[in-house]
Amino acid sequence: MDDGAKSGDEDVEDVKQSLKKVNRLGSSVWDLFEKGKDKKTAKRRICKKVYKTSGNTSNLADHLKRFHPTQNQYQPAQATVKIFFTNDEYDSKSLRKASLDTALMQMIAKDIQPFSIVDDQGFRNFVKVLDPRCTLP
Repeated sequence: MDDGAKSGDEDVEDVKQSLKKVNRLGSSVWDLFEKGKDKKTAKRRICKKVYKTSGNTSNLADHLKRFHPTQNQYQPAQATVKIFFTNDEYDSKSLRKASLDTALMQMIAKDIQPFSIVDDQGFRNFVKVLDPRCTLP
C-alpha cells in the first residue's frame, strides 16, 4: 500500500495498542507504586514498602486497603460474577467504560461514521445486546 493507507491488520494492531494503553491506565495502583527493576516487585512511593507483584496488583491493592484506606481508589480490572448479574451501568471512571468509549471513537473515526450514530435506535439496541451495562456517550 504505497498511498499511505493502512491495511485491516494494521488497523487491528492500532486498536490493540490503544486498548493496551487504556488497560495500563486502568489500575490506579500504579499511580501510587513504582515497578521494581526486576519487574516482579513494586515499591510504594510514600512509605517505600516493597511488595511482590506476582504478575498482578492484588498485593498492592491489599496494602492500600490495610495501610492507606483513604488513598485506596483501586478497582480491579477483571470482571467478577457480580458484574454479570447486575443491571447497573458502568461507573463513568471505570476501565471498561473508558475502553468502550475509546473503541467507539476509533470506530467512528476509522469508518468515517457520523457522531450521531450513537443516537440511532438500532445501534443503541445492538450495543445493549452486546453489553447491557454500557451507556453510550
